[in-house]
Amino acid sequence: MAIVLRPVTDQDSERLLAWRNDPVTRANSRRGHILTWEELIAVPAGTRRETFVALSDGDPVGSVRFDYAGAECELSWTVAPEKRGRGFGRAMVAAAMAVARADKLIAAIKPGNPASRRIAESLGFIESEHRDGLEIWRRDRL
Repeated sequence: MAIVLRPVTDQDSERLLAWRNDPVTRANSRRGHILTWEELIAVPAGTRRETFVALSDGDPVGSVRFDYAGAECELSWTVAPEKRGRGFGRAMVAAAMAVARADKLIAAIKPGNPASRRIAESLGFIESEHRDGLEIWRRDRL
């Protein structure tokens, strides 16, 4: 399954916000409340962020976010609710790993999120610690 990542544009705001505020996505996010667009795009201090829409055959299937801090990049992903369970999540993360511009990759996953845990494990991430109620998975970039 080929995934193309393209940078987010202003035209994506409604779609990304709907995907992020989906109840399943919220349950698996650090912040479980419904976010505004301003909250969604706010970049943590000391971090550089890039966000991409993942496309399969030109069809948006999810989003991937890169949060760079020092030599590390934290990957976050959201599969469009109507596309879940079809392997898009793993394909999106694999595509993201190939273009991330950091040597060390991180995924912070809620313990109750088996889908993201399976994706991380299948792509060579290793659970390294627990912090702030999250499992921190790490691996070196491909």
